[in-house]
Amino acid sequence: MASHPKFWGKPSLELLIIWRLSYEKVNFCFYSIFNYDKLWLPLRNLFIFNIIIFIIFIIRDFNFRKKLRGIWLVGGLASPSINSTIASIDLYDPVEDKWYSTVTNLPKAVSFAAARTELACVEVRDVVYHMGGRTAVTTFSNANDGYSSSLNVLTSTTETVLSAGRAGMTIGSYIQSNGTLRIFIVGGITAITGNSGNYIFNGASSTTMTNLFQYLESPFNGTWNNVSNPYPNSVAFLAGVVKSNIFYCFGGTSSHSANPVNTAYSFNLNNLSGNWSSLATMPTARFGHCAVALD
Repeated sequence: MASHPKFWGKPSLELLIIWRLSYEKVNFCFYSIFNYDKLWLPLRNLFIFNIIIFIIFIIRDFNFRKKLRGIWLVGGLASPSINSTIASIDLYDPVEDKWYSTVTNLPKAVSFAAARTELACVEVRDVVYHMGGRTAVTTFSNANDGYSSSLNVLTSTTETVLSAGRAGMTIGSYIQSNGTLRIFIVGGITAITGNSGNYIFNGASSTTMTNLFQYLESPFNGTWNNVSNPYPNSVAFLAGVVKSNIFYCFGGTSSHSANPVNTAYSFNLNNLSGNWSSLATMPTARFGHCAVALD
């Protein structure tokens, strides 16, 4: 009688494991027909191979889940210079409060990827609301308009204008459990002097940033409300995104002459009397970028 290799135990246990992996018709008749050692070696190697593949898929699935539940930061500037565009795309995992730096890179580095003339846009129930922005080099708009993408017309509702003209704020929307729909805006730049070009900081001598945290309830023709606890920093050109009931905000800049910040915060939109929570430091400080969360 041929001896069996000492791998996981007795032959019966080993063959049972193989059966459990759906290798049908493997039974003890092989033991009496063939030499066991010759049979066991290829089956054992096949079993090990499948375990390795299984582990690889578990790891890949775990990393894939992180990508699905994470928030992606794209583009932006690393300094006040228009030539300091950032190519790296960073991933933030809100479950682990952890950053994964440079998951990939943009083919071409860009900044202000979320804005055209630095206005803020958000889509709510087929309507794209666009507000604020610059109408001239040093003039900031308080406009707020809705555009129906399916009907290709502006909405009939006269949306409430911003409490002050500003650009470079971040925006998000959230529907509470009771059905209340709100649009939230954070931060922004409200004034600039000495600007001599189209680029937001070109030749600027001073800038005014805000830490206002406000919301407007549907149908968006009421009053803008200030949340009791404003954003921790007065910054503009930060990036924000709402995921579940949490508003995440990243980066931004506090001055025309300052480098961007690498701070990140979150706010529970189910508790408007709550506080902002500090998150893990961003791997790359940036402003003029955008944030995207996958459903």
